[in-house]
Amino acid sequence: MIKRAALYIRVSTDDQLEFSPDAQKRALISYAEKNGIEISHTFTEEGKSARTAKKRPEFMRMIGIAKTKPKPFDAILVHKFDRFARNREDSIVYKSMLQRDFGIKVISITESVNDDDKLSVLIEALLEAMAEYYSINLAEEVKKGMTEKARRGGFQTSPALGYYMHNGKLTVHPEEAETVKYIFEQFIDTGQFQIAKKLNSLGIKSKRGKKPDTRGVDYILRNKIYIGFVRWTPEKTGRNFNHPKTIWARGDHEPIISDELFDMAAKKLEGIKDNSDIGDTCDLPHFAKPQKSHWLSGIVKCSACGRTLAFANVKNPSFQCCGYSHAVCAVSHSISARKLEDAVLAELRSVLNDGAFVPKNPDRREEKRKQLRNLNAKLKRVNEAYEAGIDTKDEYRIKKEGIETQRRALMPENPENEKKIANLSELLNSHCDISTKQKAVRSILEKIIYQKSAGRLEFFYRGQRD
Repeated sequence: MIKRAALYIRVSTDDQLEFSPDAQKRALISYAEKNGIEISHTFTEEGKSARTAKKRPEFMRMIGIAKTKPKPFDAILVHKFDRFARNREDSIVYKSMLQRDFGIKVISITESVNDDDKLSVLIEALLEAMAEYYSINLAEEVKKGMTEKARRGGFQTSPALGYYMHNGKLTVHPEEAETVKYIFEQFIDTGQFQIAKKLNSLGIKSKRGKKPDTRGVDYILRNKIYIGFVRWTPEKTGRNFNHPKTIWARGDHEPIISDELFDMAAKKLEGIKDNSDIGDTCDLPHFAKPQKSHWLSGIVKCSACGRTLAFANVKNPSFQCCGYSHAVCAVSHSISARKLEDAVLAELRSVLNDGAFVPKNPDRREEKRKQLRNLNAKLKRVNEAYEAGIDTKDEYRIKKEGIETQRRALMPENPENEKKIANLSELLNSHCDISTKQKAVRSILEKIIYQKSAGRLEFFYRGQRD
């Protein structure tokens, strides 16, 4: 007996007017009233044509609520089965789970299916298969139409910097176009890094309102839209302009850059690519392309912007802030790999020798280490006094116990950390592979902040007290 039900309403951009959210809701409410069903929840998903359930947030929220106790509703009402799922895998998984584990049925108010009728099971499966076929076929037809439009030079993506859409046509944005011209003209004499840095100093933003970086400048320099072409690829390719499926066609929009200037920039870019291994002609710093080939990769952070320091395995291996490399951070945090390695190893030895898995706060850490050093020095003097016959055995025992009590108060709550650091120090000095070293470092250290101006590294240990 169905007493309570949830309404699931979904409309995608390709649906007709009769399947609008309001139309579906009215039909569902009418069905519930006629059958004496109380409506406990309503889930509405507008403009979602996703074929998988995980891409529909309201659907996933509904499933989450359905799992709660006590049972929130006895059934889920949908206008048609294809509203619930557009692929058979999702339909089988979620319907089975709801019915088997929670006793919740999925009911289509326009497609009558009787649970006790074997033929109805086939009809329901056929309806779902038809819905999935329609979805797949529609996607293929849309892709065909977009491909044909691209071949005719039609524009169908987001406008690049320098353009905006006006009355369905790609139109030059005068202010942004000046920035594009500046980038191409400056690139002939300088490079991506210097250009991005200059744009940031002038407060110029990207199309998405972010700080320009070297990758953004490089993307503009390679984009043929500025000489009158449009680009479209029937699948995601990121910034790959040379994908084999990419379609380039002459558009009907006004070019911003001359063919001659674009070709000059293209030749320089090709030269940079050819010499990128030695960096003789590339204006970008060697560390512009992070390489995860060091056991400290990903753990050292810039104190100015918080970004990771990237490793470059060149003639003189070094680390540098990723943000600075791409001209979005104003402070250089360059440090040689050897210097950084030595500092980290020295820190681990210091923590081990001091006998304390010390606090995160640098001032408290130094204070604690100073106290431990003083106690060690005091213990040494007590031993010397006893050996010289100055103190009796009882006096020596009392003084030594007092110092040991103070030392224990400064020791960590978890002495296992001492063993971890000892093992890590030994491991980092061994010849094992980088991956093993990286995992070991991350098991002890949460992050390291490099403060370039102070010439100091700030260490943050996992499980460390504040």
